[in-house]
Amino acid sequence: DLTDNVRFTGSFDSVLAAGLEFCRRCQAVGATLNEIDLSETKGDLETQLRKEIGSTKEFLGEEYDHLTKSARLTEKTWNKIDWSWKQHGEHQWTGRSLAAHLSLLMYASETIGLSPGEFFMAMELVRALGRDVQANEKRWDEHLGIHYQYFMDLDRWTQIILTTGREWHYVRLPHTEWTARMVTDASAWGWAVAAVDRKGNLFCHREQWT
Repeated sequence: DLTDNVRFTGSFDSVLAAGLEFCRRCQAVGATLNEIDLSETKGDLETQLRKEIGSTKEFLGEEYDHLTKSARLTEKTWNKIDWSWKQHGEHQWTGRSLAAHLSLLMYASETIGLSPGEFFMAMELVRALGRDVQANEKRWDEHLGIHYQYFMDLDRWTQIILTTGREWHYVRLPHTEWTARMVTDASAWGWAVAAVDRKGNLFCHREQWT
């Protein structure tokens, strides 16, 4: 078996200990790793792990530098966004290709610490697309006409990602004492809120404007 996409975080010594234990268990079941030669002795394994811990690593579309606690998009992720934008331009989008591009932007925004809330018109496009394909599934593969205002905001969002995505960004860890995460939204009809607590309980509430 091939083991991939495993990540440990913590102090250097704790990550080293966890890595050695993980390698030992992989050896026991005959698994293989992409970047560690498990046929080596324990001493050689530790040498390999020390080198890996001290370098930048790629994981699920992001590149991490554990020494500076920073992250950036991998070249592959950046290229996907760049290709998507150049391929479709202003008039060549389908529901499917637009949804894929928006998903990439949402993911990349998390990496560089950019709030999607800064792009109101583009987020309106997300909601409009959702309503459109829900009403008619054929819209997934039909060409869409995107209003100029929506397109300009989508372009602004994309260009910020392409300009800064390959720069290193300090990873800001969430506060450990949080009790719930909350998401709000509003429309011409009213407003709504959804909150999830630390145990996974979901709370929702909505009101009509008065």
